[in-house]
Amino acid sequence: MRWLIVVAAVSAAIVWGAFKFAPADLALVVALALCGAVAFAAGKRPEVVVVALVGAAALDITGRIATVGDANLTLYQGLVAVVFVFAAWRVRKGESKLVGTPVDLPVIAFLGIAVASIFVAPLPLVAVVQVISILSCAVLVYLIVVLIDTPARAETLVLGVLGLAALWSVGAYFEKHSLLHFGTLLINYGYGVRTKMTFKDPNIFGDFLAVSSAMALPLAFVAKSWLKRLAIVGGVALCLAAIFWTGSRGALAGFLIAAVVVVIALRIPLWQKVVFLAGAALLVAAGIAFFVDPLWIQNKVIGVWQDESWMDRVRIVQSALAMSHDHLIGVGAGNFSAIYPYYRDPLVRFDLVESHTMLATILVEYGVVGLGVFLWLLWRFLSRTALVVWREKAGRVQALATGVLAGGFAVIAQSFTYSLETSKYLWLTIGLGMALYGMSQVKSEKETQ
Repeated sequence: MRWLIVVAAVSAAIVWGAFKFAPADLALVVALALCGAVAFAAGKRPEVVVVALVGAAALDITGRIATVGDANLTLYQGLVAVVFVFAAWRVRKGESKLVGTPVDLPVIAFLGIAVASIFVAPLPLVAVVQVISILSCAVLVYLIVVLIDTPARAETLVLGVLGLAALWSVGAYFEKHSLLHFGTLLINYGYGVRTKMTFKDPNIFGDFLAVSSAMALPLAFVAKSWLKRLAIVGGVALCLAAIFWTGSRGALAGFLIAAVVVVIALRIPLWQKVVFLAGAALLVAAGIAFFVDPLWIQNKVIGVWQDESWMDRVRIVQSALAMSHDHLIGVGAGNFSAIYPYYRDPLVRFDLVESHTMLATILVEYGVVGLGVFLWLLWRFLSRTALVVWREKAGRVQALATGVLAGGFAVIAQSFTYSLETSKYLWLTIGLGMALYGMSQVKSEKETQ
């Protein structure tokens, strides 16, 4: 585990350095070298490639390695291609299995609706790009199902992702205090800098942090060594601090909801739940005291109903409902902003052209049927993961399933304040939930024989 965290940290630092200081000369070379290194390392540790995929996704816009026309090629896309070939090779050799999952039908149906939406989109090229993004999300789900086929590999994935999130959180500290600048533009408000690291937006960075910490949190209760427990708690604490620095209310709410899910679902003694709640309350209180400007609390929490940012979201959703009423079959993938100007509320800021609400975006772009299929997909994921949580005894698998369920709720909760339908971290939880469901099914079948 130690070497995995070290390799992830060094790889992230090298790739970021290439993008930051010499993107035209070195980015593509370093990206190809990293893809080769991942393919080489994956021979014995296939879970490593999934950690690498998450790290590449966390580079977000900083991870662009080349431009072809109007399309940007990213490190994530390159790694997906490498990992796809590797996974197919493992399946062919019989080292891994491609098995059916409870989300197969809704995933296929949603992809079909997304493809069909291209033909009704006013900007079909934009729709094609968005469909490719959705397809890459679906591929991620099945790469995880194929490659993460044991509890040990699932744990390595979760802890590796937490290690990456903790590394990004350290970078957020430097960015918050203007000691080191990672992105292309600092987002500065009256209450200070909103950190976003390698991401385009602080809210997406908060999504990454909330999901990563939520998935790992339950493992702290079942870890056999105190060193591992302290490492997990420390990583989660770093992520929570960075969530405060992002200024993302949705990410903070998602993390708190995830913590509640962990307390309810995790099979641990009552006294441990009480201690956890007390510790969590202290961490949140400390975060508010040391990391949050009082002006932010006054404007963004206490006075939320007078906050223009919040009210803009409410008005955009109202416009989205009107758009859906006039376009029942949708306006095409990624085409929300093309139609929205005709329905804009004059009180909404002119630069806001997205719905900032996942379900509203899906309703407008893919129609009523598309939204129904997506909700079906989420239900399959949540219900089957919850089934694993329910039927597994206390231990690693139950803790892993609890973390995935908590992470899923975290990103879904945040999606009410930001459009996260193509968030790789949402689809990461779906894939890992289905992988754990498959492991649990196999175990149940063996026990009944």
